[in-house]
Amino acid sequence: MLSFHGRNWTGYVRSKFVAFNRHTNSTVSTASSMDPGVPQVPCKTARLFYSEFTYIFNVTPGPKFVRLYFYPYSYSGLDDSKEFLSVTCGHHTLLSNFSALAANYNNVNNFFKQFIIHAQNHSLHLTFSPSSNASEAFAFVNGIEVVSMPLHLYVQGEDAPLPFVGYPAAPIRLHNTSALETVYRINVGGDTVSPKLHFCELDRNITKTNQQVFSIYINNQTAQDQADIIAWSGGQGIPVYKDYIAMFPLERERIQDLFGRLHPNTKTKPQYYDAILNGVEIFKLSNSGGELAVVYPPQGQESLVNPSSRTSGSSKKRLLTIIGCSTQLGNGHACVLLERKINRLDLTTSNLSI
Repeated sequence: MLSFHGRNWTGYVRSKFVAFNRHTNSTVSTASSMDPGVPQVPCKTARLFYSEFTYIFNVTPGPKFVRLYFYPYSYSGLDDSKEFLSVTCGHHTLLSNFSALAANYNNVNNFFKQFIIHAQNHSLHLTFSPSSNASEAFAFVNGIEVVSMPLHLYVQGEDAPLPFVGYPAAPIRLHNTSALETVYRINVGGDTVSPKLHFCELDRNITKTNQQVFSIYINNQTAQDQADIIAWSGGQGIPVYKDYIAMFPLERERIQDLFGRLHPNTKTKPQYYDAILNGVEIFKLSNSGGELAVVYPPQGQESLVNPSSRTSGSSKKRLLTIIGCSTQLGNGHACVLLERKINRLDLTTSNLSI
């Protein structure tokens, strides 16, 4: 079957991706109505889990995008307050005590959670289960998408240390055991960017080094003192990506603000006192135990969270966030290549519509 943007999706029935278990308890539910603009595939149907359930995808070793699609729909005959999902992939915990219905506090009609995981062998195991053992507990997902990525697109290995904001003498080296969760992708110069091919207007006045130099600050700390796109790229019209890692205190479910600021740098007396940014990607980085999960929903929605399954721990623990700044020569309306040239490469996908 086909979904929006022409991507092929495989139906659940007789799917080769399912690991059948005689102890598994799950059903399929169909939304009786759809909000305008919500794609029929994969959102119209959902797999409801009442016990642990595993999907196995045959893949080539290497990094993968894993997207889990949710249509927050009140399913008939089920108690919405009992809907809490946990998802694991190998030693990584992607979601824990996650409620798609409760997380929909912004009233979006459908959404997906995206992770970057490195497949160590020729199979990728995704295990879904309710977070609670209560008799009426359930979890659901509407669709699963697995996309092969080029090597070193985000995690570039031990030989490419990333700047650690606030700790310039202690860069961080990511390796294949790390996992990332996409938090934001922002096209700062214009509208939402379609997943199809992109174009950008270029500023033809800037062709040499030291014509435009600026500083980058993250959470009021210097991430880059002298940013010069021409010096980075070697020429006009060549996209450049700079990654930075910042640290945040873990304060249970509290939402924290991330501040990014660009300011002209006058130390080298550049020709133009200006700064430019086309897009920002923000990722959560797994801890040493492979954890990406946090309790949902955030603070202010605690009444929707099952209190028996809250996580405990000291507020002094910290989370790392990897921040990718995508900079490309252009004016204020330039587009950002959200997928880091990924739209130009041949990719292998596995799309499963529940």
